[in-house]
Amino acid sequence: MAPGVPSWIPAHLFWIYFVGVALAASAVSIVFKKYSRLSATLLGTMIFLFVVLLHIRRVAANPRDRISWAVALRDLSFSAAAFAFASTQAIASRPPNTTPILLTISRYVMAITALFFGVEHFLHPDFAPRRPSRKTHTHMDSPTPLVVLSGWRSPSRRRRLPLVNKGARLAATYLGVSLLL
Repeated sequence: MAPGVPSWIPAHLFWIYFVGVALAASAVSIVFKKYSRLSATLLGTMIFLFVVLLHIRRVAANPRDRISWAVALRDLSFSAAAFAFASTQAIASRPPNTTPILLTISRYVMAITALFFGVEHFLHPDFAPRRPSRKTHTHMDSPTPLVVLSGWRSPSRRRRLPLVNKGARLAATYLGVSLLL
């Protein structure tokens, strides 16, 4: 893991252990519901700092590399998910029909990331998941219509996510089911 830490950051081994302990501590905190709001906020901040300090540099160095974009958006969505969880752990009740700004931003980040992966799936069907063959223990080619259909359906469903709660739950359900299948 030490080679993955940029050379301009000192004490590589310390940061590897620190991040591991921080991840474990946040997991325990969230599972046992002790300081889960603080824990999720710190987790989201840590992952967001990874995006800013590590991934954005790779994207800026090679903006045409779609893998760098995918990794940066994936980690950004992890950060958004942690912030969304933190915003739902409100200490005091909020007025009806209001949404915390952090939750709204998280929804947009998740929608943009899902849209990116849906378009990538459509543009690069060769990288679609495949079912293993029992005879050869290798991956068989997916039927092209299924790949195109899932790539077409993904962006259309994901566009509805950031709308003001209109169909957001249904779109999130479709997104989860499509990722599961």
